[in-house]
Formats: sequence, structure tokens, C-alpha cells
Amino acid sequence: MRDTNKLKFKFSKLPHQEKAIENITKVFEQVKCTNPADGKSNPHLDITASSSIILDNIEKIRKEDNIIPGDVSCNKAPLELDILMETGTGKTFTFIETIFKLNNLLNLSKFIILVPSNPIRKGALKNIEITQDFFRREYRKSISVYDYSSSSVESYIHNSNKNISVLVMTYQSFNNIKNTINKKKLEINLNLNLEKNPQSHMQAIAALKPVIIMDEPHRFAGAQTQKFLPSFEPQIIFRYGATFRNDYKNLIYVLDGVDAFKDNLVKSITVSGISSIGVSNLMLHYKEYTGTAKERKAVINYPGSKQSISVGVGDNLGHTLHLDYLNEHVVEKITKQEVVFTNGQSLAQNDVIDYSGLAKLKLEKMLQETIQTHFGKEERLFKRGIKALSLIFIDSRKKYKQDDGSPGEMAKSFEKIYRTELKAVLKNKSLHPEYRKYLERTAKEINKVHDGYFAISRKLKDEDEIIDLILEKKEELLSHSTDLRFIFSMWALQEGWDNPNIFTLCKLAPSSSHITKLQQIGRGLRLAVRQTKGGFERVTIDDFHQSEFEDINELDVIIPEEESSFVNSIQNEVDSHNMQNKTNFISDEKLCEMGICKNIRTANKLLDVLAYFKQIELNDETGVGKIIDNERINEVIQSAIEKQNIIFDKEKLTELFNTYFNFESKITGKSKKRGANVTINKKNWTKFKILWDDINRESSYEFSVDQDTLITNIVNKINKDLHISKIKFVKTATRKAELKDTAEVVESIKSDIAEDSNYSFYTLREFANKIADSTKLSFHSIVKILQDIDESKFKMLSN
Repeated sequence: MRDTNKLKFKFSKLPHQEKAIENITKVFEQVKCTNPADGKSNPHLDITASSSIILDNIEKIRKEDNIIPGDVSCNKAPLELDILMETGTGKTFTFIETIFKLNNLLNLSKFIILVPSNPIRKGALKNIEITQDFFRREYRKSISVYDYSSSSVESYIHNSNKNISVLVMTYQSFNNIKNTINKKKLEINLNLNLEKNPQSHMQAIAALKPVIIMDEPHRFAGAQTQKFLPSFEPQIIFRYGATFRNDYKNLIYVLDGVDAFKDNLVKSITVSGISSIGVSNLMLHYKEYTGTAKERKAVINYPGSKQSISVGVGDNLGHTLHLDYLNEHVVEKITKQEVVFTNGQSLAQNDVIDYSGLAKLKLEKMLQETIQTHFGKEERLFKRGIKALSLIFIDSRKKYKQDDGSPGEMAKSFEKIYRTELKAVLKNKSLHPEYRKYLERTAKEINKVHDGYFAISRKLKDEDEIIDLILEKKEELLSHSTDLRFIFSMWALQEGWDNPNIFTLCKLAPSSSHITKLQQIGRGLRLAVRQTKGGFERVTIDDFHQSEFEDINELDVIIPEEESSFVNSIQNEVDSHNMQNKTNFISDEKLCEMGICKNIRTANKLLDVLAYFKQIELNDETGVGKIIDNERINEVIQSAIEKQNIIFDKEKLTELFNTYFNFESKITGKSKKRGANVTINKKNWTKFKILWDDINRESSYEFSVDQDTLITNIVNKINKDLHISKIKFVKTATRKAELKDTAEVVESIKSDIAEDSNYSFYTLREFANKIADSTKLSFHSIVKILQDIDESKFKMLSN
């Protein structure tokens, strides 16, 4: 086997990342700083004295890049600068280079990277490690990295400012007065000519005048974090994020989701939903809980959330629902987040999960689709030096691996399906010889191609072990010398970890409702990397033709039918991240891009009319108009068409304004008047009450039928009209699902259930009982009907 430890990532600066760095450095043009004599702290930037220069620089950047949202202010430290970069576009790489660039430009040497969670902390540390050689060659300097702890923070504080020092920590490390960093039991001599030596690590850090880089700022919005954040006394805070809560502060760079997908900076997305035809699924939904922690009951809705049951600890789900195949689902515990059963399965609150008799078979069909999809692209990627990986999310560790280490049901199913699919692939005589060897190497040891990463508990040490295991294998996982290529996990991998060669992602388990669809699949959006003689290098559009690039950089997502809104959710999320939709500006180019006007000349005329009617504030210098909340849009459209003879799409213009300001009621002429208050005439109340009592009496309607005639009619109707097809599984694939205007939907029948299948919903007695409950006929009548119908119709019931 090849020594994969010598293989390293080969990095290159990408244009969008360089643009972000360029904008950052422009902010500090002509800004002076005072170098310290103490040998430990950062140079001093007088933000207040330089505020006018900094503001001018920011305004110039925003004007050049047409950035509108957010406030622009700079009157005191810290100077806050926002950089918006979509997930998967190299945000971490960019902020690491920011550190080197600022050290070059301003001699800044003390940096703190703040991250929102322990997994992201580990990911940041790994990224600094693997980029060290690249940046050392670029800037002839390296970073001294300190993974925050009570001992490492001391080394960070005392390290010389001739070196670049970076402290990586989570907000949980500092946002409580009881945290070690805030305890005032020390006296740290920094030789900084301070009136009083710092009494805590936090005070010592503050004396160093640090620069903070904040990863995903929306995660730092908590009151406690905001309370303690100023304690660092940073000079600058760079906020790098894919998600902001519309609280932009000096936004100087924008790369949103729409641009990331259109500019080929992330993989395109294909979503395949696996559904079944000919069966009514039992969809269970843990809606709410009642009672105290000791006597808690879970309210579970079914089907379609129209009926519900209430279960407590010890209750048998099968007995409660009168379904024998669910008898192994005995409630072990009920928390606010989930109902846990003794068989290891769980039902998370607000998730909708299929508990039908075919639930297991459908999961196996999804596993089969995942393995087939993996094989469908693995050979062509192999020939390009690209290793294909697949990520499979499940809802319970025990489904994959039991407490004693033995394989769970999911692992057994995977190996059974993989063995069958592998046999079919190896029958292909035209397989690439080296690829065939790659497959045959594990043909008898299938357990080597898959593994799982799970935190047995939620303790930090367990999480560390899991993330360490994943991250330490990053280069190894990308090499064909390693057999592992199917990774099973729960949502431990939702953040902080990414492997660029995830090409197939299967969601066998629903995710928590607070995790967005883009976050769920974000682990696989990074552009692929290929193995060359010198190491691993990223596959970009510059290296391939468009069709070949798309053929490589495609993420297949396999989902169950109950997540039918998955594609729409992705599109809406990408659209909501679109900076165009978050800004209220309009230009001639934009009017043409949106198809409102056919040419720039017409667009300019329309802008003038909009400005005349004070619908926009038009900047004559830039030609950009700011949309104003004004109710005269109908008048503007009418005037532009009739008086100015301008030809444009009035519906699209209306939609544009409606998108920004929710003008629907104003544009369509709907009234916004409040509903009138209804008063009751007291004199008529008595008459109304008498009338209501008359018509509201309880009543019943009785009828009788001849039982033999009824049964005969039912039997005749069944023999004539009943037709039950075999249950089939259908795949609905949406290619380029990320954008509404590129999505292509293809539907295909996958397979039907084999006749020798052991899967069934009910025994015959259960089936008869269920029909009796549904029709309100007696059990005896149902049995008589089943006895009398044609044999061919009776056999159909097994379908």
C-alpha cells in the first residue's frame, strides 16, 4: 500500500477568496498603527482617529461591489467587518489567509478565532494544520496555534509578537463568570507598563489588543456571549459567516448561495426521493408531551396528524396501535426532544417517521439506491484519481453497532445489499483493471468498506474522540489505498467536519427541525479533490470543460418520501440567502437580468419614471435606485405604459416590488382596513337564544338493512371493481435542485416487492379487525365477505 501519510493537500488561491482578502486590505489603506515596544502585544490601531479614512475606504469598497445592506459605522474600537461567504466556498481558508495578510500589512500578531462549537473548533485546528506549509511558502511565516485550555492560554499570552499567535476557542469557554479564563486569582506580569498587572487570563488577553475572527456570527447572538465578548477588548472583529440575521456591520464582501452555485464554486445537487405506490404508510409524529418528568406522556399523531395516541414509559406501541409488527417498540423514556424505545429506535419531536410494515424494506431500498448511485459514479471518478465517498445518516447508533460491538440491523442490511450489487458490477468485463482490483480487494471483507462514527454520550470527551477519529483520517479517506468509503453517522457530522469527496448522501433518519436542509447536506457541497503525484488538489472549473466539471462535482442526496418538501426547502434557502433579495436597490442591468426590460435604454427610461414618481431614490452617479415604500406602483406602471410609451413586463416589475416590501395588498388594490367590530343588539339576544335552543337539540338517525343483501352487494362490488397492484418503489430525481430555474425532474419505477418477500402489514385476523373498525361492520360480516369473494380477488389482498 502507498504511504498516505506523505500525501498532502495542494492549495491554490481562488479568485473569490482573493477578492475577499483584497477588500479586507483595502479597509486599512492609509491607516497607521503604533508598534509596541513590549514584544508581546499587537500594534495599536487608533480606530477613532482613523475613522474617517476607514469609513471612506469601506464606502468605496461597497460602492464598487454594489453592496447595499447593513449599517456603515466606525467611531470607536472594536472595528467590526462582515464577510459573507456561502458554505463550501473556502471560508476557513480565507480567514486563515486574513491572519497572514494582516500580519504582513500591519504587523498584527495576536489573533483569536472564535467558533460556535467543539466540532468546528477541531475542524478549524485541522485546517490551520494542513494549510501551514502552503502559507509558510507564501508568506515565509508560520502560525503558533493554541487550542484553548487553562495551560495553553498562558503560552499564547506570553508568546512573542514576532511570531503569529492564534488562540482557537468556543464561546462556551468565556461566556460565564465561572469559566477559568475569567477567574481573578492570578497576577500576570506582561511588562506592558500597565498601572496594574492583569488578574485573570481574560484581562491579560485584553492587554494584548487582540484581533478576533468570529466564525458564523449568528451563533454568537446569545445574551451571555454578548455580555462577555467585550471583555477581550479587541481592536478588530472580523465576522465570517454564511448566515447573518440581517444585522450586518460594515459588510465588505458578499458571496451568496446563488452566486456560489452559478459560479461553480460548490457541487450541484441532485435529490432523489424514494416513495412507495400502493400502500398507506403509518407516519408517526411526536407532537408534544404532557405531565412532569417522572410521569411524562408523549402525544403521538397518526396518520396525517388527524388522530393521536398518548403513551408513557413502559407502554407498547404495537399494543396501543393494535399492530403486532410494532410490538418491539416499548417506550423506554420520554424527553422533551424524543421518545426512545427499548429496541434502540427513537422518535424525535416534530419529526415525521414512517412506521409502516414496509418501513424497514423502504430503508433497504434507500440503502440500495445509495450503493447503486455510489457504484454508478465510482469508476469514472477512480480513473481521474478521485476517491468516491458516501455518507449515510441514521437515527440510532444501535441500528449500526450494538453495545457489545456486534453489527446492528442496518450494518447487516448494508453488507447484504453491497454484496449483491458488487457481484453485479464485477460481471462487467469492461471494468478498468485497476478499479476491478480496488473492488476485489475487499470482496471477501465487506466490513472494511464501511464504518461508523457515533458519540455514545453527549459528553465533550466522547465528541472529541469522534471528531478526532474523523479528522485524523481526512487524507487517508481520500486515498484509494484505504478501503473505507461508506460512512455511517448520526448528526455528529452536521458541522465542523467536511470531506470534499462526499458524492452521495443518504438520509435514512430525519434530522432535527432546527437544522436547515443546506446545513444537512453542507458536508458534501465542497468541490472534489483528486490525488496526484504531489498530493491532493481541488477540482475546479478552470481544470475541466463545464460538462465534465458538472459530471464530477455533483452531490446525490437520497431522501425518504416523507421529506417531499426537501427540494423546495433547499431552493428557498438558497433564494433567501441571495443578497439581491435582501437589498432594496434597482438598476438598469438588474431590470434587464430579471426580464423586466429588453435593453438598457428602455431600463433607463423606466428608472427615470420610477424616480419621478418617487418610487425610487435614484443615484445619478451610480445609476442605482433605492426602492421606497410607496403605494403609487399602479400609477407608475400606467404612466410608463400610456404616457411614456415604455415597453416592459409590468407583472415582473410588480413582483420585484412585492418581493422587497410585501406590496401585495397595495399593488392588487386589496384593502388593508381592519375588520369592523360586531355588536349584539341586547333586545334580540333572547329571541336568538330561544331559536338556537330549538335547532340545537340532539337528534339521531336510525336505519336497518338486510345483512345478507348487504354482504352480497359488497361481494359483487369487490369481484367487479377491486384491483390491487403490487407495491412499487418509485424514484423521483431532481437534478440541479439548488436553483428553481435549473431544476429538472425525472421519475422512474425502481422495483416492486418480490413475491417471496417476508414483509407484511397484518396477519389475516388483524386485517379483518382493521376493516371492521374502519367500516363499523361486525367482524363476523367481514369474515363472511372474505370467504365469499373470488379467489383471485382474495389473493390480491397480499399485494
